Amino acid sequence: PPGLTTPANPSAVVTLKANLDSGETVETFNPTNEMATYNLTDYLAYVGGAVTPQALTANAIRTANTDVSEDMKVMFNEQGRSMVMQAGQGVWISYKPAVENATITNVQGAFSFDLNGTTISGTTPGTIPADNAGYIAQQINAKTALTGVVATVGAAGALQLTNDNSRASDLDATKNIRITAVNAGATAVGIVATVADNNNTTAYNYTYASNAVDLANNAAPINTTFRTTEQLRIIMQEHAQLITGGTGIEVVINDEGQYKFTNNNDGDATQEDLKLQVTAYSSTAGNITKNVRFTEVMQAIDGTLIEGSTGIRLSQSLNAATHSASIDIYDSLGSKHTLKMDFRKTGVDAVTGATWSMKLSVPAPGEINTIAPLNEISGQVSFGPDGSLSSYTPTNVNYTGNNGSSPNQNINIDLGTSNAFDGITSFDATSGTSGISQDGFPGGDIVGIRIDQSGTLIGSFSNGRSFGLAQIGMAKFTNNEGLVADGGNVFLQSANSGDPIIGTAATAG
Repeated sequence: PPGLTTPANPSAVVTLKANLDSGETVETFNPTNEMATYNLTDYLAYVGGAVTPQALTANAIRTANTDVSEDMKVMFNEQGRSMVMQAGQGVWISYKPAVENATITNVQGAFSFDLNGTTISGTTPGTIPADNAGYIAQQINAKTALTGVVATVGAAGALQLTNDNSRASDLDATKNIRITAVNAGATAVGIVATVADNNNTTAYNYTYASNAVDLANNAAPINTTFRTTEQLRIIMQEHAQLITGGTGIEVVINDEGQYKFTNNNDGDATQEDLKLQVTAYSSTAGNITKNVRFTEVMQAIDGTLIEGSTGIRLSQSLNAATHSASIDIYDSLGSKHTLKMDFRKTGVDAVTGATWSMKLSVPAPGEINTIAPLNEISGQVSFGPDGSLSSYTPTNVNYTGNNGSSPNQNINIDLGTSNAFDGITSFDATSGTSGISQDGFPGGDIVGIRIDQSGTLIGSFSNGRSFGLAQIGMAKFTNNEGLVADGGNVFLQSANSGDPIIGTAATAG
């Protein structure tokens, strides 16, 4: 009948069928999360009980960074190719050339010492310090390819050793300057075993470790293992400051997912420039191979930053595999609101499979959480090693529209069955949504009526829904010939026809 209206039906379930790409190359990805800088000394003061504004700010930034830091093992480069970080893989980073000075004497005689593990030996030619220094420099420079060290001679027997840390190497054979195994002859001629300091040890190898801990000191030895993007950021910043003495050096991760180095003027009288040099790390003894993709990402920072300049050095961007899906849900008034589902790869394990974070969100002033932000709620999705769904949270949300509709509307989130492939999966295939649906709809007015084959009157409504309104009954008689004609195609029951048997169309009625 005209004017018939159907009420709104609030959404009670959202069903998603999708695949989240588990491959080493992905097509959908976004930059890793931004990381601000903070003063580690101020943070350590906070740990020690300080409540100064600087200490509180440092703690707040560190907490925020840690909360959104990401595992380097699941990062992708700018082409969407995975880092595939394995335990022990990493890079060398040098912050300035390593330098060691010696004053060579006029002693003639045989000498021997080890330079970065390579033996340097010979016999000094005479009683003039400069000649002895020149001879030792020749022996050192003959083996630069093995040690990375170049020797130059100054006035009055001054010998300067320099390593720009630019040579790729296995372990630390061509990094820094380490003089060991100094024999008596070498001592007599002026060669002294080195003690590691910020002049002769200026390059460090940073390696991936699943159990790496957050940096908790700002003096040597500083951590050299990392798991997360934030752990590597703060380690690089602290080493850069420690080695150069430049407390104005800062490292952040920008909104493009790049490590960004700056060298601000720290106000002291010393010019503390930063010369970044990245090389691959490998270890034959440890069976650790070079991670070419990670090395390429980090080598983009190579170059010099003059203290007080406006220059910057940027790595290539690091990215996380992502996927998003959205659908309109309905409240009790029939108002629709977009429910967005954002997925981000957060972990992978050869035995247990992959893990993705899941963030559900609705437009404000809608609420699906009891803590800020009220319009967002986070969880995760875990997959088995075969790509099947293992588990997920949350399995439901309580939606409040704050628009006069019924509050705490329960909406079940259906991502499929555990250990099955009927919902969300994680195969080596492009991330994509193959189906998303929900069961809510707005109210609507009747716009048409039709009768189907079963005799049901179907009402079509302005909200696009159709409902059965009534059904036409069908009757048959024991003796149809006993019916009495009443004009046209109208017949009446009689004693001969028997009682009617009422049924529905298409059911022998």
